[in-house]
Amino acid sequence: MIPVQEWQIEVPFAALRPRLFSIDARQTSDQDALIFAETLSEEERLRRDALRYQDERRLFELAHGLMRSAAATCLGVPLDHVLIESRVGRKPRVVWPVSKLDISMAHARHSAVCAVFENGDVGVDAEFLREGRTRNCAWLLSPEEQAWLKLQPPGTAREISIWTLKEAVAKALGVGMRLDFSAFSIRTQPPGMIRAPAGYDGRWTLWQSNRDRMQVALAWRTQE
Repeated sequence: MIPVQEWQIEVPFAALRPRLFSIDARQTSDQDALIFAETLSEEERLRRDALRYQDERRLFELAHGLMRSAAATCLGVPLDHVLIESRVGRKPRVVWPVSKLDISMAHARHSAVCAVFENGDVGVDAEFLREGRTRNCAWLLSPEEQAWLKLQPPGTAREISIWTLKEAVAKALGVGMRLDFSAFSIRTQPPGMIRAPAGYDGRWTLWQSNRDRMQVALAWRTQE
């Protein structure tokens, strides 16, 4: 059995929650990777083959196969019955079986994560944590976030917390870096939306956790 793990999403007062799955390349066999590789579309195979290193190609197979595995689990169908459209610059889309399932995927170093949600939009982002690592993200901070960050001790991973949460919001909307990150505000403790991106109202819920030095952020939106 392919070693896919499901995370527990605990958010107070959030009745509707996505499901989050992950896979670690270090814990998978060549046979596991082959099973997932066989589910890739022709376009995905071309993108995989263009990667320079074998480890990158392996993680690509696992990450894109994980999307199909997660969708199959949520829809209650076999892995080979799931058809997902995944193209550069676009949010992945479950084509078959027809459903309301929204899906998002991310990977960091040797692991991949996938979020699925039946009740709205969902986005997931992941970053590998290294000691002393920060991310220069001043350009994407709102005034509220800049003021908050100035109060934080140097050398913390607060920039990565902000980055992953905001990236998850952008991925939930399917717009990626086309979104003006400085035009909306989030908080990290506890994760939440302070001011939503213009034109994207609704009930936003943010969640963040880390496991095995991987910071994972979720953002999901339902219509109130």
